[in-house]
Amino acid sequence: SKVDNYSLEFDAASSQYVDLGSTNDLDFQTSEMSISFWINSDTASGLKAILGNSNSSSSSYQYLIDIHRTVGKISFLTSGAPTLTSNLTININTWYHVCIIKSGTTSNWVYTMYINGSSSDGGTLSTTTNPPANQTTAIGKYGALSGYYFIGKLTEVSIFDYALTDGTGGTTNQIGDLYNSGTPVNPMALTPAPVAYYPLGGSSTGDAADPATTLTVPNDAVPSATVFNFDG
Repeated sequence: SKVDNYSLEFDAASSQYVDLGSTNDLDFQTSEMSISFWINSDTASGLKAILGNSNSSSSSYQYLIDIHRTVGKISFLTSGAPTLTSNLTININTWYHVCIIKSGTTSNWVYTMYINGSSSDGGTLSTTTNPPANQTTAIGKYGALSGYYFIGKLTEVSIFDYALTDGTGGTTNQIGDLYNSGTPVNPMALTPAPVAYYPLGGSSTGDAADPATTLTVPNDAVPSATVFNFDG
């Protein structure tokens, strides 16, 4: 476990994933964005989906994040652009903080991957591609696509509708704050807060003995997910 002794463990043999549906909060077709999560993989080979935003066609997706086939590295794909693959090869059964930043403009998008707060372990990709609008977002698989299910633990999945800063040029080191030397913090403490936050752990409910049971994973960035609603 990583945060307060909890995380969500995915077993690909049972085709386990979390369906986040299709919402504008997860769609950043022509704007800046950031994605942050903690990962502990049981395998560093094959092709294991971490997070995906796509429809049922493999040729149409907004972004896909996975463990890249046989090289044991984390990769980020956006439709029509080259793949951004981490410089670091991950070890199994080891926690990593991953942050992927989309900054710039529609004429020059820059994707930067940070692993444990370091961009040198991640890498950078520049592209003018504007990916198609989202369909379905899922944690543990490629959106609406089937197969390549993740095996391991995930927690603290956060999506921001702006580019997080890394401390360069006199900016606040928001990425370093999230990594926090290996001790996770609540992403909702950042300003502005994420538009989507899935703790994947203590607030997740379901029947562990029955993989078919729907798992409730509230988006803590949505006020209605964290307050009572009295209807009189």
